[in-house]
Amino acid sequence: MKRQLVAATAALALGAAGVTAAQAEGERALPHKSLAGVWVVTVDPAATPAGDPPPFESTLAYSSDHVVSEITSRAVSSAGLGRWRKTGAQTFGTSWWKYRFDATGAFVGKTVVTEQIQMTGEDDYSASSITRIVDPSGAVVAQFTSAASGHRMGS
Repeated sequence: MKRQLVAATAALALGAAGVTAAQAEGERALPHKSLAGVWVVTVDPAATPAGDPPPFESTLAYSSDHVVSEITSRAVSSAGLGRWRKTGAQTFGTSWWKYRFDATGAFVGKTVVTEQIQMTGEDDYSASSITRIVDPSGAVVAQFTSAASGHRMGS
């Protein structure tokens, strides 16, 4: 009886170790569940009546305390600052704004970006956004949509 109890205990321990190893392997295979990190993002604005703007690159940093900061290859605005939140198992919502300037450096308003992100892999995402151009009085003077793809920097 004692031998059977020892054998059963050993089998349970080995089985639990196997389950734990399988769980760890499964967790490694799952995509990141957080945006925390730095991402290189290619933004492709949709065509508007004013024209068909070319794609551009931005770098976004998502902190663990849900702050997002953005710098872009476009020279007409400051860096962006805002917030992000988890909205589903692999989805996130972000919103940030940045100041806009004309060629002389005079303030001409803000750019306000609202984005929905879907993780597509461990280090990749796709996104859709609405960008609003706001004048100094707060009136929206233009709006456009964009598609984007992001890749986690350093991966």
